[in-house]
Amino acid sequence: MLMQTKQAFPQAKNFETGIQVDNYPWGYKFKTQRRYWVETKKGFGDRFCYATKNPKTGQWCKPKKGTYMTAMLVVQEPNGYVKYVACNRDPDGIAAFADKYWDMMTDTQKAEICKVNAFNEVMEKVTWKIRPAGTDPEEENAKQEKALKTINQAINYKAAVCIAKNNLEVE
Repeated sequence: MLMQTKQAFPQAKNFETGIQVDNYPWGYKFKTQRRYWVETKKGFGDRFCYATKNPKTGQWCKPKKGTYMTAMLVVQEPNGYVKYVACNRDPDGIAAFADKYWDMMTDTQKAEICKVNAFNEVMEKVTWKIRPAGTDPEEENAKQEKALKTINQAINYKAAVCIAKNNLEVE
């Protein structure tokens, strides 16, 4: 029996807890098993992973791992296909993803979204000017370092406020 809507699997965080699909095709003749999960790495984000069982040897093949994104979940389509839904650093994409999947995400994923939202919010107010170099490059570098420090402090503050407001437990 097929599902009527997408089903998300937030618990699929490693090989052992991944979603297993039986009857997965292996070439023209064989059927096997495949597991899907999302790997989370602090400072990098999430990436989609899968491994297939070799039906000839019974051994699991080496996992294939995708590109890191801000947040990601494994979902199963109504037709039974397993894939992922994800968001990257785009403000509109993050808002839509968070609205739809917030309750299914881990605290680490939520904190990553807080950090990206803080970055986007602060960088909206930053202006860039291109002008000729001054006579004293050390003075210009000091100004740039001071501006960068102010920007980073604002981003870290906004992220910390979001993490505290949502009672997220992160390392």
